Amino acid sequence: MRAMDKVMDFIEKWIPIVGLMSITFLIFVNVIARYILKQSIVWAEELTTYVIIWATFVGSSYCVKHNMHVGIDALVMILPKPLKRVVAVFVHLAGFAISLLLLVYGVNLTKGVHDSKQLSPALMLPMWYAYLALPVSGALMTVRFVQALAGALRPSPAGQMVGDRS
Repeated sequence: MRAMDKVMDFIEKWIPIVGLMSITFLIFVNVIARYILKQSIVWAEELTTYVIIWATFVGSSYCVKHNMHVGIDALVMILPKPLKRVVAVFVHLAGFAISLLLLVYGVNLTKGVHDSKQLSPALMLPMWYAYLALPVSGALMTVRFVQALAGALRPSPAGQMVGDRS
């Protein structure tokens, strides 16, 4: 299990980092090419879009692991600890269900696009490469929500739930 966790950590950390660094460089080069050389890189916008899709979806799994998703916790902060645990379990179960749906429907959608043999307009890459971000991130987030749920059900030595911010 630790080996899988290390692989997931690597994917969740480095795909967004390398992706965002790459598109920053690509956009910079494209701006230089457009204004100095008066010639734009035709495929730059398309590649940037696909890299942002992958970085966002894979980065979502990183956010699940580190409890970084946006949330409104004003009500939760004033609840007693037993109710905080109930809310945390509910939130993780809801996140698990949504990520499982993303995985299942992402697989179906990606398979449909794969079967259609559709190509991207500028890069002429199979479109299912872009759609593959859905089931991959769904799988990563499903595992991370299971881990978060296990942490919410297990009290820490100090009596607080894992991930409790209070």
